Amino acid sequence: MRTFVYRLFAVLILASTLAACRSDLQSLPPLGSAVLDTASYKLGPGDKLSLIVFGVKDLSVEVEVAAEGTIAIPLVDNVQAAGLTVNELAEAVRKKLTPGYVLDPKVTIQIVSYRPFFILGEVKTPGHYPFIPGMTVTNAVVSAGGYTPRAYKDGFTVTRNGSNYKADPSSKLLPDDVVNVEERYF
Repeated sequence: MRTFVYRLFAVLILASTLAACRSDLQSLPPLGSAVLDTASYKLGPGDKLSLIVFGVKDLSVEVEVAAEGTIAIPLVDNVQAAGLTVNELAEAVRKKLTPGYVLDPKVTIQIVSYRPFFILGEVKTPGHYPFIPGMTVTNAVVSAGGYTPRAYKDGFTVTRNGSNYKADPSSKLLPDDVVNVEERYF
């Protein structure tokens, strides 16, 4: 009888611990609807850009925002890109080229590819993957090879800008998001 009581007690403790883990997920705020607006998108390390200076082929290049947040442009020093929108960066490049390099430069910048998103937890191949606009949590899981047998298919957290959110399979992602697929216990 004593063994039965100990086992029952152990099962009750395990069940309450597991319930507490699920309630942590439930206590997170839901991930709001994310729409990637290229006009207000802030550039960061890993974004690849096409820079075109009209009429000056030698200055038209494809560049990647470096880890320190800058891009390298021929003739001028590095230009700070991280934290700027595409239009703000184009204006910064135009100002760098104006004094003595190009007369009235017309600069256009386009995003060639976005910085990656990350996926962790109960997926077959956790890691970083290329971000594609319109991507959902389901797309992220597919990119990572699908679920492991222990995956909790309704338990996702997304870390965005240092804050954690509860997500569902149709939640939209942004570049730099970290998706965590939770583990199921039963």
